[in-house]
Amino acid sequence: MAPNEVDWDIDPNELCYDLHGAKPFMMACSFKANGATQQQEANYMYRYLNSVVRKNAQKEYHAYTNMHYACRPDMYSHLFHKLFKPTQPLLNAINYNKERIGSRYISVTLRFQNLLGDFNEGKYPTLPIEQQNLLIEKVTKKIIEIHESKHLNEKILVTSDSRKFLDSIAHLKYVYTIPGNLVHMSYTPVHDFETHLKSFVDLMMLADAEKLYLLVTDNMFHSGFAESASLINNKPYEVIKW
Repeated sequence: MAPNEVDWDIDPNELCYDLHGAKPFMMACSFKANGATQQQEANYMYRYLNSVVRKNAQKEYHAYTNMHYACRPDMYSHLFHKLFKPTQPLLNAINYNKERIGSRYISVTLRFQNLLGDFNEGKYPTLPIEQQNLLIEKVTKKIIEIHESKHLNEKILVTSDSRKFLDSIAHLKYVYTIPGNLVHMSYTPVHDFETHLKSFVDLMMLADAEKLYLLVTDNMFHSGFAESASLINNKPYEVIKW
């Protein structure tokens, strides 16, 4: 992603990594877990930031945070587009997939982790082959049900962390899957653009779906990826658990 209306990009050569000239600090957002309100957390963060600045005058501040104050979808979408736009290679990949899907679409996202044995993510378990096949069959039936009961005239973009699953449903004429290898950013030693491009293509393609679904059953993981994508363009989002 590239800067859009706000130029947030910084030349690495202009940054200071010497603790004599820079002050790194963490601003952890935990108001929901601790039973506080968003405003109480914001007030605390403001006081904390002022304290850091007072104690470290004339230093360069490196703030690391997971703050999520743009909680309303309309606010999130507005701010996202002020900050970000796709780079040209990413835009080219998005347009390529939109041309292939060829129409309006909804999306279905599934997160298996390593249940199907084809996604490297830490020490998460892998199911025996027979149980893998049963899980694939169960989830495929749910996608067919969604198509036939709610979105009969729409294509379905299916995203998942399992290439095995994506390949297994490729025969469904109304299903579109994005080509490319699947990796977890935390569990791959390769950090070049092409390796991680698909994750961003998935995100931005999901963001343009008319409606986004997350399917969760058995030991599947409740991912936040599709929900985050839905906020980009303020699209409806639904979790289906069964």
